[in-house]
Amino acid sequence: MRLLIKLKIIVKKYFHKKMHGLLMGILIGDIDSVEKETQENFRGSSLEHMLAVSGAHVSYVLLGSTYLLQKLKFSKKISNSITIFLLLFFMALTGATPSVIRACIMASYLIICKITYQKPQILVSLTIPMLALLIQNPYSIFSSSLQLSYGGTIGILIFCKPLQIVFSEKFINLKEDSLEEEKTILKKMKNLKQKIIHKVIEMLTVTLSANLIVLPIMAKTFQTISITFFISNLLASPILGIVILLSPILSLFLQILINIASWGAKLPFSKSYIATPSLWVLILYYIFLFLIFYISYLKRKIRKRKFEKRILKMMEILKKRKRRFFLCSLSVILIVTIFFSILPKDLKIYFIDVGQGDSTLIITPRGKSVLIDGGGNRDTLQFDVGKQILLPYLLNRGITKIDYIIPSHLDEDHVGGLLTILENLPVHYVIMTKQGKDSQNYQKLLEIVKRKNIKLIYVKIGDRINLDRQVNLEILWPKEEQITENILNNNSIVCKLTYGSFSILFTGDIEEIAETAILNTYTNKNILQATVLKIAHHGSKSSSIEPFLETVNPKIALIGVGEKNTFGHPNKGVIERLEKWNVDIYRTDIHGEISMVTDGKSYKIKKQIQD
Repeated sequence: MRLLIKLKIIVKKYFHKKMHGLLMGILIGDIDSVEKETQENFRGSSLEHMLAVSGAHVSYVLLGSTYLLQKLKFSKKISNSITIFLLLFFMALTGATPSVIRACIMASYLIICKITYQKPQILVSLTIPMLALLIQNPYSIFSSSLQLSYGGTIGILIFCKPLQIVFSEKFINLKEDSLEEEKTILKKMKNLKQKIIHKVIEMLTVTLSANLIVLPIMAKTFQTISITFFISNLLASPILGIVILLSPILSLFLQILINIASWGAKLPFSKSYIATPSLWVLILYYIFLFLIFYISYLKRKIRKRKFEKRILKMMEILKKRKRRFFLCSLSVILIVTIFFSILPKDLKIYFIDVGQGDSTLIITPRGKSVLIDGGGNRDTLQFDVGKQILLPYLLNRGITKIDYIIPSHLDEDHVGGLLTILENLPVHYVIMTKQGKDSQNYQKLLEIVKRKNIKLIYVKIGDRINLDRQVNLEILWPKEEQITENILNNNSIVCKLTYGSFSILFTGDIEEIAETAILNTYTNKNILQATVLKIAHHGSKSSSIEPFLETVNPKIALIGVGEKNTFGHPNKGVIERLEKWNVDIYRTDIHGEISMVTDGKSYKIKKQIQD
């Protein structure tokens, strides 16, 4: 630990702030000092493995120690023993994360096999580190670090050699029988150009092999994928070796590495948000992947084994009957699609727990997505609700685009998360009212909408929006002549969503003055009645007056409120008034996410956290 502290002090002393953080990330996997922008760029260009000590780092440690010990003229056994000690020391120095434990123990096992003249077994080399990790912490099997480390290693072991054979045959004209050993390859190559192409193929196939397994894990964990990973890895991998081996003269190379990550993150398709894949999708992906590689392997070998003959015979049958097979498959798909399309669908409403704020996701029967408010945080420098809660939540729900975004008003705790969604996901429409007051959030929203060509619709009292078949949104407030007192809150959009006999009233942050004005506006009080009421202003004492609750007459009340908030929300008087009217109360600080499903007649409500 002392050595680690000393290393941090030395690096901090001799390197610029941006550089020393990156160097600590590369050398020992400590990313606490790495700037957030740099971390995002490394992730966006699929170089995040360089900031988590992995097999590449260990291989460079091995390379450096082997070269140094050879120069010092130690015997092979002593050199190998010292190398194992250095690996264990390196493992302790870097905090013994799952990826570095796997790499160091695996490398140590291979060295021990070399010392004892034993043939290394691939399964044993993978199993020993896994056992060590599970003994240390059984829950580490759920660690993304472990999954990515093992996934990348397994991908390289399975796919690297077949891919090198394919690419070498195509680009260097080397046949499979000449690809058994590295020395044979280099002898067969007649010029420098071939050798360079071989090295490029080597780096590309290692990266591609690892990513074939790792990409679905990345999609499941981070909801992003990159299809330009090979470009950034091809450019950055040699620089990583230089950084690790030549740490005394690193500034130039670190800056190059930062520039590559920044450039790679800006490439088209470098970072694409995707819906979190289900377990079945991952299983099918890996089955499909292995089938493709195994069948192509059988085609290349064409050995005279009964099993392989059967496989090839089946492939020939499929080839002959492919038209019939295609028509049958298409018919089944069409029948299933038609069947599911005519089934009655439900309206789904998710009242999201975004802390001290409001956010509601609505999925219509035909799959349209509506997001009313998006939470936020007044201290966005420390915690971005949109990026860290709302965006992952939507991706986990399978939402990769939003049809309608409706900010009730532009206070940070309602619109902050929406700005993140507008930046990162495709959005068709933004629905809002004319603003009585300019604000920074309003300018940000307008800038994003303009830059991304999103349709902006201004609504007013009396407008009606047809979201889906039998799903309508009625705008009940504000009026053209706005309330000047607390202008943003009291001119929040108040809208009523209806589906059959089910309805929900959204009230933003309106206060008593607005609630009274709404009651005076509508002579027909039925228009304000709703099955569910989103309680205004997080249950503030300035809202939810008794005449308003009496008119709306809800069965369910939803309160979006943060745990241990400093505002005293929800107010005790509001809770007492709701209880007086026998309203069932659901709060995000107590129940977490609250979800409702309705067919337009009956409804079901579910709490994430039970009382």
